[in-house]
Amino acid sequence: MAPSAGPACPPVVSESDVTMYDDARPSSVVTAFRTRTDPRAQMAEMMSALAKACCPDVEIATEDVLSASAAYSMALRGKRARGVLLLLIVDGFRGDWRAALDLARAVEMVHTASLIIDDLPCMDDAATRRGKPTNHVKYGDATAILAAIALLSDALVIVSRASALSATQASNLAPDSVIWNRAV
Repeated sequence: MAPSAGPACPPVVSESDVTMYDDARPSSVVTAFRTRTDPRAQMAEMMSALAKACCPDVEIATEDVLSASAAYSMALRGKRARGVLLLLIVDGFRGDWRAALDLARAVEMVHTASLIIDDLPCMDDAATRRGKPTNHVKYGDATAILAAIALLSDALVIVSRASALSATQASNLAPDSVIWNRAV
């Protein structure tokens, strides 16, 4: 039986709430709130774009077990709340949330890596996640650990290539930087 949609949620902030604080907020914030398009449609668009960014339709060679393992966990259906939250923050500051999709994907990669590690036998020893076998059950402990490390490493690469970073910030994330050498 399909779940019912339920009643529509009321807005978190009403027009009267915004009017009450008009004097306390910059006019651009009040105007932005009043002229915002349908927030549910925008959220759905963000979630769809992030899902596509996290799980592109590409064929992974079956002999590349590590990539298949990482892609398997990234493709498990989830809310992607952390990535969407980042996109909402960017949008809230009137930025182009589409330009932050790669950073949101990096956030989701870090979260997915943490879930892979959390599911390992030495941690929670979970057999399933979101109704599917966990990474270590499907690919083995060693491959699951390497997939988590690969996701963390790839997330760092994505962040270091972000156009919003200054040259100094990006170089501090590069493998030949002082910070990287201390971490290794």
